[in-house]
Amino acid sequence: MRAIVLMCLAGLIGRPVLAAQNVPTKTIELQRNGQWVLDADKQYCAIGARFGEGDQAITLQMYRYSLGDDLEVRLISNRFHLNQLDNIISIGFGQGPDRAQALGGSADGVPMMVAPNLRLVPAVAARGRELQDVPPVTPEQEEAVTSIVFSAPAGPWFRLATGSLKYPMLALRSCTVGLVNSWGYDSKEQAALKTAATPKVSPESWITFLDTPFRLLAKDAPSGSVLFRLDVTTEGKVAQCTILTAIADERLRKATCDVLSRRATFYPARNATGEPVRSFYVNRVNWKNG
Repeated sequence: MRAIVLMCLAGLIGRPVLAAQNVPTKTIELQRNGQWVLDADKQYCAIGARFGEGDQAITLQMYRYSLGDDLEVRLISNRFHLNQLDNIISIGFGQGPDRAQALGGSADGVPMMVAPNLRLVPAVAARGRELQDVPPVTPEQEEAVTSIVFSAPAGPWFRLATGSLKYPMLALRSCTVGLVNSWGYDSKEQAALKTAATPKVSPESWITFLDTPFRLLAKDAPSGSVLFRLDVTTEGKVAQCTILTAIADERLRKATCDVLSRRATFYPARNATGEPVRSFYVNRVNWKNG
């Protein structure tokens, strides 16, 4: 039995808080060499820019798939050397970086690191406790961020001179509101939910190695990571599964939605007055062959 399936929670709740690291004095500083570009897709919002010149430039992309402050950061460059799905990087927004998990992949053949569940301002919790009631990132805090520092696995430290992120974050937030509305939800109602759609059992139990497509059980079968959205009814049932983005074989994409549509159940979301309402749930599943 070789296939192992891990479900990685997309939210900040329960995420471990790691101590910030000091940035070495010697870093490679790269200036932004163009305008920020907003990408408003049907399933996500992203804003990005390039830093540095030529074949050694680094492309930074920041994605959002829902309301809130969570960011998925993508770093794309020939400077990176990645040979596995899981990588540990260090990354920080204008301050001491934290360690974070990053998925290894490629964009048009160029190495790419994908770090999900990041915030411009790290969430802080008491030692040994889960993260709860995390305050939102304020426009003032977004404006104060003027650089991103990070180190790739076994690589040097980089500082991307972004300039103030006030307007890029404003554009990303506005895009995300329109995104949620385009899915058929009231973004104001979703932002003011009393409780979100909550799994009735641990999401880790939804998928097991037995759900792995048979042909992917081979030793040399590809691993993959799939980010999905489940539309949840007022009865807590899955009405639809949508793949938002994936670094994965098409068979893994199909298997993700096939299994989750049958197996996932929820306590429905409730609005500000406590009534059950339609909502959605975003998460990621990593399929690992090992």
